Amino acid sequence: INGNGRDLSLIEDNSIDSIITDHPYDLSKSLTGGNRKFATYELFKYQEQDFKEKNRVLKPGAFCVEFLPEENEVNYEYLYQVKQMAVEQGFKYFAKVPWLKGDFVANTGRKSKNAEDVMIFSKGEPRALKLNAKKNYAEAREHNLDISGLSSEQVKELLQQNNLTVHYMKGTSGMLPKAFDYQPRGLKEKVMEAEKPIELLEDIIEYVTLPFEVVLDQFAGSGNLAIASANKKRSSILIEKDCPMFERMKNHVDRSLISSS
Repeated sequence: INGNGRDLSLIEDNSIDSIITDHPYDLSKSLTGGNRKFATYELFKYQEQDFKEKNRVLKPGAFCVEFLPEENEVNYEYLYQVKQMAVEQGFKYFAKVPWLKGDFVANTGRKSKNAEDVMIFSKGEPRALKLNAKKNYAEAREHNLDISGLSSEQVKELLQQNNLTVHYMKGTSGMLPKAFDYQPRGLKEKVMEAEKPIELLEDIIEYVTLPFEVVLDQFAGSGNLAIASANKKRSSILIEKDCPMFERMKNHVDRSLISSS
């Protein structure tokens, strides 16, 4: 969709399974170094209405994943405000995992930077995506299934094959890692400056959604979320405001999906 990602009026209430997005935050001192500018796109700061709309369109328990800058002397107050706004609009803070950018280093601010934060909230109590291994093993034993040597995932598949209940508990599909470690593409290879690696997005998608669910990126930029979603058998809705960027995004997504089909 070529439109304003802050206006979600075209999306129905409780219809989205997850939001994974990176808003173009207005922290100019963090986005400049000497006479260099690292953001050429329109910037803004979130307001409570933004989280009110996110909450409206997400299904109960769904995860909202926000890419945010690593905390520093310029942005710490804004990052605190983001968390407060989210909580005031019905979200629960779930976890924060750093994205380590391989050997990439940004020399801005008071120290060199190599990370962004992946901030995860849930709409109310988090949905149940994590396998309850204890209950699943008990379920299998109760029905005399041979589970010797099977992993939790294999036990799940065995239960499904026998039309038995698979038990889950609240949380992401697995224990979140200490960090996501993915090298960003080189500047000349990128569709836009702040794009996220497809492999990183695939990883996150698998933690917060199930196959065939719908993921929303309000500030789509390169469109890599669409590619990652398709690779992981999810549907996606992408919104991008900038018209030239929107056309580059469409071409990028089309080329990528055609080449992988």
